[in-house]
Amino acid sequence: MICTVLLFVSSSHLFWKVHEQSAQF
Repeated sequence: MICTVLLFVSSSHLFWKVHEQSAQF
């Protein structure tokens, strides 16, 4: 259960990072 939450948070954070970078260009 904890692993699933951690995985979700990581993907969410990664998605936000990619979205932020693509917004800059």
